[in-house]
Amino acid sequence: MVEYVSLASSEGEGHFIRSELGGLLESEAIIFDLDGTLVDSRMSLDESMLASVKTIFAAMSRQMVPRERLEKASFDLRKTGGFNNPLDVAFSLTLALATSLDDSCILNLAELMDQGPVGIADILSKRVSDCSPRDLETCMAEVIQYADERGVQSIIEGIDRLYGGKKKREALRKLRDALKYPGGAHESIIPAVFDSFFLGARKYRDVHGSKPPLEFNVGLSNNEREIMKSDTANFVKRRFPGGVGLATGRPKYAADKVLPKYISELIAEGAATYFDDVLEEGKRRTVAGDSTYPGKPDPFSLKHAAAGLKPGRGLIYVGDSTEDMLMARRMEGYGKDVHFIGVYRYNMEPRVMENIFIEMGASAVLPTVNQLRDVLS
Repeated sequence: MVEYVSLASSEGEGHFIRSELGGLLESEAIIFDLDGTLVDSRMSLDESMLASVKTIFAAMSRQMVPRERLEKASFDLRKTGGFNNPLDVAFSLTLALATSLDDSCILNLAELMDQGPVGIADILSKRVSDCSPRDLETCMAEVIQYADERGVQSIIEGIDRLYGGKKKREALRKLRDALKYPGGAHESIIPAVFDSFFLGARKYRDVHGSKPPLEFNVGLSNNEREIMKSDTANFVKRRFPGGVGLATGRPKYAADKVLPKYISELIAEGAATYFDDVLEEGKRRTVAGDSTYPGKPDPFSLKHAAAGLKPGRGLIYVGDSTEDMLMARRMEGYGKDVHFIGVYRYNMEPRVMENIFIEMGASAVLPTVNQLRDVLS
């Protein structure tokens, strides 16, 4: 049985496995996740995701989904370990909600969206008049029960199972194709609406070179705040001679905008993985005939970042999600010279996540990165 030792702090209770303390103390390099670990993104990424789903489905059906229901559904997806990207969550929830619509409505929406880039106004003005959802709660729950660490693919397969041999299955397939996800903001309504909320109008034009489907003067990205304090950054710099890395699902431009200088200066050259790198690896795998997706929890992000470090006798990865821990577990040497520390305070469900990390056997579980010195000093 794993024996945890508890640590008290002003931020909450921490824990570490007694038998792994030696390995943690010997580790000479460390890699951090970004969202929920270095930066509090609950009021930016999470809010943009929830707002996108509510807005898109309201345009489809004239039905506002209760926020608390979407929050629960989002967490249910994320705790499986396959939904690191908030756009994956938004796409999956949109599909799950769409199962509550009748076949003719779904086909009408698919035909409209398949004509090219479409905005919220287009859906409102051109969709069929009656798209009222039926048994919304039941339909959502039925789809989400199929979610697992394979992410979006598990949702797609779950919907096919639920509606196998039925007209609705074909209608939902057409809607899925028409959503053009994971296409960019110029193709798919999912990232276009998401970035409208997240970036705001000016940043949207700067990034995408086009007008956003929804106009907001200030994007929710302005709500982001750093979690790691400057004194913690100084401790990390001194403590890890093998270097500090970053493994994030954000594009590089988005990561660069949010990280304060005292944190970004920690990252060793060549020791960072961004969404851009995941996309390139995905293309390389496709050419090689490999259909596996390189995003978390696939170990690609961690291996790519670790290649720029000198871990010596050990490497630590710090993250805030199930997929972060699963990714660490898939690294060669996990439990021996690769260790995972889970942080939970800035999660949507902090206490639930704390218990999940303990049940999964994380080397240490801490409220935030600012308690690292309590374990590693």
